[in-house]
Amino acid sequence: MVYMKITHIFAIITLLALLSQTTMANTTVTLTGTCSSGLVTQSANYITFNLSNSGNGAASDLILAPQLEGATTPNFTVGFATIAPGSSYSTRFYLQNFTAPGSYVEYITAKYSQGSSSYVTVFPCLTNIMENAQSLLQIMNVSRAGSKLTVDVISLAPSTINANITVAVPLTFKVSPPSIPISITSKNQTEATFNFSTPNYSDAQFPIVAAVSYVSNGVHYAALDVHVISFATSASPSSSGLSVIDALIILVLVIIVILLVVSILKKKKPKNPAPAPQTPQAVQDVQAT
Repeated sequence: MVYMKITHIFAIITLLALLSQTTMANTTVTLTGTCSSGLVTQSANYITFNLSNSGNGAASDLILAPQLEGATTPNFTVGFATIAPGSSYSTRFYLQNFTAPGSYVEYITAKYSQGSSSYVTVFPCLTNIMENAQSLLQIMNVSRAGSKLTVDVISLAPSTINANITVAVPLTFKVSPPSIPISITSKNQTEATFNFSTPNYSDAQFPIVAAVSYVSNGVHYAALDVHVISFATSASPSSSGLSVIDALIILVLVIIVILLVVSILKKKKPKNPAPAPQTPQAVQDVQAT
């Protein structure tokens, strides 16, 4: 399966790379989404999104759709007919109508087809708008237990902060509630638990993104973490048939071994000695008696 790498650079440049993988009929689509930007301003008002496919299968009819906070965009969707194996593309999403300055978690949703199946995945972008803002709340861990998804947050702030925790998932997944408000004291840790469900996929990986955000002194702050949901490979009819054949071969070998053992034991069993032939003298003695 695919290893997911996430890198944050909390300076002028913010770079984030995520992998999403789906496998169908022995072909794999592995999409890598890289979101980068400098400090977004009125003059440099865009996010650059790079998308590549390192799998051996093609993603067709791919549509990218931004979901933004802290700004809007005239680029509602960007489409690609095919993302072939080994290919990569780059596009810009322009931002406008800025609200509060600071850091924001933006999302790029990717919908595509692989063969006769359709998939949706999500790529996050940690973006600084008008001001570089390092969040004093950080997500320590994202864990899943059955239908529950838990997000752990720690505060490095000197005072209590009121914030919101959200979870972004592909459109085919379900998470509720959409956000959970928290109040976290200085140098402390808290958690929020969401209800979570997924479709029945096979041999696939999708990222889900947990984010925490708050406003302080008119500046917006945000931090994120990524959890990978993996779906195991289901057994195919061919692999099931192979297991039956293996079992039959083993059974035949066991029978052959048993027959060989029985044959060897029969050969080693001593035969009853034949009675000694009577001599003429012995016959005469018997008659005389």
